[in-house]
Amino acid sequence: MTSHASGNNPADDARGGEVGSSRLAELARDLSALSIERGAPSLREISAAAPKDAPVSYSTVRTILRGEKMPRQEHLLAVVRALLALDQDRRFVATVKRSDPRLEPWRERWRALQHVKSTEHHRSDHPSPDKPGDDSVPARAGAHNVCSPDPVPWVPTVAELAFRARLHRGGDGIQVVPLSSFCGGSVLAFSADGALLAGGGFDGGGVGLWNPASLDQIGRIGGHGGIWSPPVEALAFSPLAPTLVACGYGERVQLWDYANRRQMGELTGREGDMRALAFSPDGTILAAADTWGVHLWDSASFQPACESLFVPGKGPQSIAFSPDGTTLATGDAWGVHVWDLTSSNSAFNSNRQVCDRGACVAFSPDGTRVAVGGFDGCVRLLEPDNFHQIGNPLKAQAHAKGEVTVAFSPDGSLLATGGEDTTARLWDAVSHRQISELTGHGYNGHGSVTSVVFSPDGTLLVTGDDAATARQWAIMGTL
Repeated sequence: MTSHASGNNPADDARGGEVGSSRLAELARDLSALSIERGAPSLREISAAAPKDAPVSYSTVRTILRGEKMPRQEHLLAVVRALLALDQDRRFVATVKRSDPRLEPWRERWRALQHVKSTEHHRSDHPSPDKPGDDSVPARAGAHNVCSPDPVPWVPTVAELAFRARLHRGGDGIQVVPLSSFCGGSVLAFSADGALLAGGGFDGGGVGLWNPASLDQIGRIGGHGGIWSPPVEALAFSPLAPTLVACGYGERVQLWDYANRRQMGELTGREGDMRALAFSPDGTILAAADTWGVHLWDSASFQPACESLFVPGKGPQSIAFSPDGTTLATGDAWGVHVWDLTSSNSAFNSNRQVCDRGACVAFSPDGTRVAVGGFDGCVRLLEPDNFHQIGNPLKAQAHAKGEVTVAFSPDGSLLATGGEDTTARLWDAVSHRQISELTGHGYNGHGSVTSVVFSPDGTLLVTGDDAATARQWAIMGTL
């Protein structure tokens, strides 16, 4: 794809609204270059070539190609899909799907532009006083327990983004692109539609809600003197309703209507602190774990769905449902425990030392593997039927020490892990090969990556650490 690199320097990028205007013009130039590569079709030809699931008028095409104003993301992608559907002679070839990897750079361009736009709006609402003669750069906070996000990132052009992707290229066809750092939280969760990112920390600041595309914070629940302000240990969005569930130190599980920022109620366990949450895949069951065991509630009435499941030891640290919702797995310092939810009996108990310790448990989306992050820096993949280990632990290149958190990508091809060595890592979930090591967390070599979450469409990975700093990564391409 042809692209025109910007000549702006950092001083230019600090000039408020000029940044957004210049970057919007660069976006328009890149689109024009793509249009020329496709034989310079007319506005009406581009509109006619737009996919049926994302129609766009020729007047909207004109506005986007001229860079007259910030486009809606769906309109920008519709224009790009229309152009990519044409050959160099302007002949229609084939509809470009939403999942086409060629669209990802344009998504990142839009997200970055939106971020700059929101930042300029914030600066205009909260202007800072001028300090003539002071050209120094504020020192970055150095305390490990202080969230210190990066300054507002520059907006990469398509060429710059592709260059960064090549630098961070890992496995065959997979490109990992670092995007932004923000004060997002130590515990993270995406809503089912990917429109919201929730984050909470260990500082009692409640739960923040972000737009993952622009990283605008659009709300906050509880925190610092609010209705609910303990440290956040776990978060879960309901797949069925605008409900966000949170728990922390204490015996309460908080239920929130996140659309209206309204507390719906609370649930209590049996003993000790609540530390883990999960909704069943169909959203009908909410599971929460305290130091006694696992409690299951009907998500419509929030009445107990069955008898609680006792877990020996000090209680689970993680909960995971199988994709079909028939199996529940928990992980803790005593091992991995698994229940058949179609019966009242335990289907399997890992005290047989199949996996002696499991800090975090996750099922692959197709249900063929279970990933277990241990307390020894290793990750093990198990068969769900008998829980036999598949191959060797991911140890040779795994995290140097401590607890490991794990998450599968929505298509099951990738496995993300985070550890106490300040890094997150991306793996080929089938070959067990490490694809990329993601750095940038921690301070002075200290800190833990405590959360790794993929967006529902698999294009974003967000990692959070124990200092409440979150980092956002673009996952481009396929294996």
